[in-house]
Amino acid sequence: MTDKEHELRMNLRNEDSAIAVASAVSLAKDHLIPSGRHLEAESVLLDTLGIQGINSGFIIQLTLGEVYTGMKEFARARRFLNWAGESSKEEIRREAERLLQEISEE
Repeated sequence: MTDKEHELRMNLRNEDSAIAVASAVSLAKDHLIPSGRHLEAESVLLDTLGIQGINSGFIIQLTLGEVYTGMKEFARARRFLNWAGESSKEEIRREAERLLQEISEE
């Protein structure tokens, strides 16, 4: 485990939910998904889902959609990507739409 990964894991317990959510997303995207640890990424993200604030724009749902896409669990991916598609943040909506389009071709 790298120092950065360890730091992100420690931040998952931060009382500031914005820090915990950002750390969960970074841990999943930068460390767990690229190394094929999809189940671990899923667990980290689901554990953080309940503390996500409205300002995060459904970033956890988008990242879960990415995890399930990588696992080829397209029904689950669609469920979370549709949720992320309701985000108030343009970049999250666009990425959710892009991934939904990508998996519709599968």
